[in-house]
Parts: sequence; C-alpha cells; structure tokens
Amino acid sequence: MSARLALRLALLLALLAATPRLAGADSAKAAPKPLKNPDRREIGLLPAVSFSTDIGLGLGAVASWTRFARGKAPFKYRIEALFLFTLKQSESGIISPYHSDYLQIDVPGLFGGRVRINAEAAFRRFSNIGYYGLGNAAGNDNPYEGVDALAAERHFRYVRTYPSLTARARIALDSDKRWQALLGAAVTYNAFSPCDGDTPCPDTKLERDKQARADDRELERALRGTDDHLLPTLIVGLIYDSRDHNFSPRRGAFHEISLRGAPRPGLFFGNVNITLRAFHPIFSWLTFAWRAMADLLFGQVPFYMLARYGGLSPDYALGGSNGVRGVPLGRYHGRMKFFGNFELRARFVSFSLFGASFRFGATAFVDVGRVFTDYRSIERLDGSGDGIKAAIGGGLRLLWGEAFVIRADVGWSPDAEPIGIYVVVGQAF
Repeated sequence: MSARLALRLALLLALLAATPRLAGADSAKAAPKPLKNPDRREIGLLPAVSFSTDIGLGLGAVASWTRFARGKAPFKYRIEALFLFTLKQSESGIISPYHSDYLQIDVPGLFGGRVRINAEAAFRRFSNIGYYGLGNAAGNDNPYEGVDALAAERHFRYVRTYPSLTARARIALDSDKRWQALLGAAVTYNAFSPCDGDTPCPDTKLERDKQARADDRELERALRGTDDHLLPTLIVGLIYDSRDHNFSPRRGAFHEISLRGAPRPGLFFGNVNITLRAFHPIFSWLTFAWRAMADLLFGQVPFYMLARYGGLSPDYALGGSNGVRGVPLGRYHGRMKFFGNFELRARFVSFSLFGASFRFGATAFVDVGRVFTDYRSIERLDGSGDGIKAAIGGGLRLLWGEAFVIRADVGWSPDAEPIGIYVVVGQAF
C-alpha cells in the first residue's frame, strides 16, 4: 500500500468525540466569516492513521507548510512530510511490516500556470511483500503449514527496503488544461533480504525459485534484480482529464497513457500503461464509476515490478486496496496485467462540524483482473481457461470538505485470506 493512502486521516479522533450538527442549524446566529488573506501561510501537524489487512494498523504524523499567494491557484507551493509505520500481529508477536518517511513539494502554476511540478524524497520498507511464484496460476500450497507456524507465515514473503528520489511535471497542452503531458524521472536504491528479524530465515518461496532458475528458463528470465541495486527510471505520458472534481468526481473522464523505462545495464526494461477512468451520474446522489487498465512490461524487468503497475500513480496489482480488493499484495507476478474496477458510489447525508462540511456515502464494487507471465502462452504458470480473478465488496465514504475522502472497504475474493479490509485515504481511482 502506498504511503499516500495513509495520509490525512487527520483529526479522526475529533470526529468520534464530537457531535455533528445539521448544516445551517444556527445560520441565523452565525457571524460572517472573515475573508482569508490571499497572501498567507498555513502550517499543519496532524496524526496519520490507516488500516489494511495486508500491512496492519498504520500510525504516524503528517506535517505541511502551504504558501498561498494572490493569483496563484490552488496555492503557490506546498511542502508535506510524513512519518508512518504499521503494526500487525504475527506468529513472532507484534511486528512492523511497513515503514514510510517522505518529504514532498508541490509547485503548481509555473510558466504562466501551465506547469505543475511534484518532487519527493522518500524512505520505504516492506517486510511482508508477497511472492507466491510466477503467473496467474501461482499456488499457495505451503510446505510449512501445520509444521512450523513462523516458517509458514514467512514462506511467501520477502523484505524490500527502497529509498528514492522522484520528480514529475504535468504540462498543460490546451487552455482548459484537459490535455496534459507527463514528464518525470526517479532513482531508487533497492535492498532485499529473505525475512525480517534476528531469527534465521526459512526456506522461502523466493529463495527456492532463485536457486531453481539455473534450470528453469522462465524463472531465469523473470527473476532479475534480486540482488541489491540502484535503479534509475524515466517516464513520459499523455493525460486527458475532464472530471468535475479531482477527489470525488460525479461525471467526466480521466485517461492516461504512459511509457516508463530504466536505462540500466542488466535491468534495461520498459513499461507501457494505459488507464481509462469514467464517471457517469445515474441520479443526483448515485454515480457509476469504472476503471480499466492494461499494464505491459518488456525487457529485463526487475522481479518486484512484475507485481506492480506504472503510470501516473504506480502501485501494486492485482491485489491491495487499489487493485482487486481482497487479493493480497504481491499475490500474482507477470509481465502483462489487465484489471478493471466497477463501483456504484452513493452520497447520503450531509452535515457540518466545527465549520467544516462533510458528506457521508457508501460504495458497492466488483473488481476483476488477470495476469500473464509473458507474451506467449505458458500453461504451467498461467493455467488454462479464462483465469479471471474477481472480488466483490462494499464500503463507506466520508467526504471532508472538497479535497479529503476517507474510505473504508471490505472485499471478498476466492484468493483472499479470508477477506480484505482497508481504511485509507482517497478513492480507489
């Protein structure tokens, strides 16, 4: 799960402790609000809280510094820092499977308002990323099940630590900024170990496949980048955005096509991502939203990229809170990934609290996806038949103001362990 998913669950305790009043209840007595100084600074320090069945309870803090200036929308610049770690019960006790620290800067309105630049310096560590083998038919038969509980828990996991530097620019190509070009670069140092902690690591699935790749053509082709390495990447893309709202749209579209690559000897690879999103109002309170994605990798691809997708907001797929919900993170690895999400988003009650506006809603969803090991048929890894992975579920939504959505989803899939629960920030797409 991306660290952005844990951001700004700020003041959640205040929501639990306070009693909301209906909007407008005291409007006759309310004094007019003073106009905010357009040339001002805003500083925030808030708790960051999240939950996921993949990585547990997230705790931390987020700090921000926003500089507003006359004629600069939505602001002149914004600096944000996050410290986050997660806690989860395991066979060895309470562990911290995920850690994320970052410093981000967002500068819109450059070059006459046509360019927006985002930059990030980050440190992240996953100690329970999944690796079940290659392909759409990767099984979950665990040789340690019923023999060694700790070894069984670690068998399909590995540890990845990856500090990174990233910079991206979105350049408006027309006057209404619907068409945008995407340019970016990143450099990431990747370090790996079989498992976390001081105890000896068990014979994990990844370690077994690394040892077997000398005699297996598909493993030898797929399991690249298993040693510590530095990886530079470049990205270019084209975006079309006609949404009526950036964070909780009711109508419009948000499409992108991007090409990402790494000019590194031994890991020279490319990635094409095509993502289509559309939002259709059915009633004033109900929206049908959908996303369809195709993600294609080619060349000398690092193995951990086989469980991720690229584009404007790269993340894990098929599983996790932004993929086929209910499927564990890292459950399937392949060069080709196709998946879709279909949601009915309902808006119900609106209310105000301490001068802020809120809207409560709910969502029902169906997610489907498929992974292919390679561009040719490999039945022993991908299986026969359609091989579609699917999940169904629902969740609650709380829209706080205009730019903050708290999402709580529960998803069930035949691949779930047993279900996926996610309390995060932002819509799935």
